[in-house]
Amino acid sequence: MKRVILVLAALFVLALVVKTGFFVVDRGEAAAVTQFGKPVRVVDGPGVYLKAPLPVQVVRSYDQRLRVWDSEAREYATSDSATVVLTTYAAWRIRDARAFAETCGTKERAEEWIADIVSSELGAAVARSVTSRTVRSSQRSKTSRRAQAGTVATASLMSA
Repeated sequence: MKRVILVLAALFVLALVVKTGFFVVDRGEAAAVTQFGKPVRVVDGPGVYLKAPLPVQVVRSYDQRLRVWDSEAREYATSDSATVVLTTYAAWRIRDARAFAETCGTKERAEEWIADIVSSELGAAVARSVTSRTVRSSQRSKTSRRAQAGTVATASLMSA
């Protein structure tokens, strides 16, 4: 009887090690393997991979496809003290899973950062513009390009 219990316990431990010792990365995903909370390696190709069992190493999978973030309507003040209501959007993707795991960690936190960056850059661009020129003329595209350039520059700094 003791031998049966010992064999069952050994099989249970073996099954647990096998279950928590492998992980799968799908196409379009990257995985950061963390050991006690610190990223130790990144896997960005699809397949089955080996890792240390659960308490030692944990895997965080990240979707690397293009995502779209959009904001609620928000009021901005122009340089002539007029108020405009704008909604914004940003397309983003995770390029470096290790950097993402170290800085953001979650999609929600990344979208909070994006919201802060886009809102401040757009607010600065709108604050430099005059309503009558922006709404009624070709200045609209120039203001839009300035906002895009500021946002792209800030996002590039964030990913560096």
